[in-house]
Amino acid sequence: MIHPSIGIARLGNSPTDYFIGPEVSGYGPQPKDGLFKDSEGKVKRQAVRFHVYAYDSSDKVVKEITSDDGSVIWKVHLSNRKSASNQFKSFFNPQPAKKRNSDFVGEERERTLVIDPGPITINGMNQGGVNFRFNKGKCFGVEVPLGELRTDDKGRLIVLGGFGRSDCRDGDRDKYPLKNFANNDGWFDDTSDGPVTASVTLSDGNSITVKENAWVIVVPPKFAPYHFPIVTLYDTMKQVALDENWITKPQKVSFVNDIFPILYRVTQYRWLNSMARLGHGKNKGGDFLRDIKILSDNKSQQGADERKKIFSKIRNPNLVDPDTPEEEEMARMQASNMFMPPLSGDDGDRSDGNFKTWMKLMMFQYENLERWSRGDFISDWDESVQIDKLEEKSLEELQIEEQPSALDRAGLELSIGAPLYPGIEVTHHFYRKDFYGGRAFRINPNLKPGSITEQMAVPWQSDFYACADFWWPTARPDNIIPENGQIAEDAPRQKWARDVNSTDVVEKWSKLGFVKPIQRDKVTFFVEKERTL
Repeated sequence: MIHPSIGIARLGNSPTDYFIGPEVSGYGPQPKDGLFKDSEGKVKRQAVRFHVYAYDSSDKVVKEITSDDGSVIWKVHLSNRKSASNQFKSFFNPQPAKKRNSDFVGEERERTLVIDPGPITINGMNQGGVNFRFNKGKCFGVEVPLGELRTDDKGRLIVLGGFGRSDCRDGDRDKYPLKNFANNDGWFDDTSDGPVTASVTLSDGNSITVKENAWVIVVPPKFAPYHFPIVTLYDTMKQVALDENWITKPQKVSFVNDIFPILYRVTQYRWLNSMARLGHGKNKGGDFLRDIKILSDNKSQQGADERKKIFSKIRNPNLVDPDTPEEEEMARMQASNMFMPPLSGDDGDRSDGNFKTWMKLMMFQYENLERWSRGDFISDWDESVQIDKLEEKSLEELQIEEQPSALDRAGLELSIGAPLYPGIEVTHHFYRKDFYGGRAFRINPNLKPGSITEQMAVPWQSDFYACADFWWPTARPDNIIPENGQIAEDAPRQKWARDVNSTDVVEKWSKLGFVKPIQRDKVTFFVEKERTL
């Protein structure tokens, strides 16, 4: 079986430099020199590496299959269907969507608007080069490279995406101005997605069937590379899997596995958003890390009071479709920044009284927090853990049976799972069971290449710029501590997207900074670095 089941690659405009994305869940990326840009200040592409694992008849992981065992032939088909897609519309909007670039119809529409260079196969060790590049696809008659394939020294597949190129028809920006956060006729970009398959022939000549396609999604850069969203893409896919009974929910709630990640993610938003700093900064009312000892103790009376207080402020996802007048009133009341998370939701910019415009947790997260608030959880917190100590971990350090799930989770956990309006990596297709292959964390193999990203913003930079302050600070930060400023919790913040506007972001995106950790007196701060504007 191929892992990760869904690989996340990210755009970059460096012609030569790249790094392999995270391969261990809970850990951020590890570029070799610690830099996300090359020596010329261009953003490195984040590649994704695919592995093949052998399972026995009881579905237990036996080993990884590499070139040491025989020949692995990989096949990947990347495509970008954005310009030929329907316009993006809200998850809650029942009206049929209009087509983008509706002046193109029939076969001409597919031929002119779909960037599809066709599938590419690769095998062997340390392979790469011009023959493995997705360079033949076009949009509006312009060739748009979507990336390339390589292999490592064990024959594992490495997929690199495009270079962050976005442009409009005939290059005429006056005729095709960027007017909308998601739907801009005449424009294209070089994000993409598509299936990943493999065939294996062992050294003795026997062939092994590789079950289940994987999928690769090429998405925008993540400028807060070490920050996890409150609701991750893994969480969203897990909710669908629970709803469809593809997986079973654990009977017990673990503080370490189920509660702490949510509390930690929330507090880390303080480095990315001024509103989050006011609520969850150090020694503020929502500084959950300060109170971690009592919050993790199911026997603490002080902790019990605090847990109930926290849970009472969390928006109830059950209210998205209220059944009674009482629930309707509760939904209106919770549709405000007095409830958490105070971010926009799946029906657009947050609006007081309109519940669907406010972010909500996944149902299983909410249910776990409800049980936690009642003291119904395992107190498994280790007080010796250094919360803010960022460590590195390689896949090889894990036991073989742990590796496939770690690969599946690693990229998804750093990707946005909600709200999806339209999202950063994927949109609200991922709330629907038909986009899956009838099992957890696997894309439906019958989907066309390009189906995952087709209704994302075109170009991606439009939404990336427009969705500031109340959307996705873990992908595009809002307010940051600049590298040359005061380094302190209460230091003045600056706008991350300063000196950039809604038009020139198409060219200037790669000059924006990455929010990275630094150590001062054994304290971790997150600071904007590598900015070249």
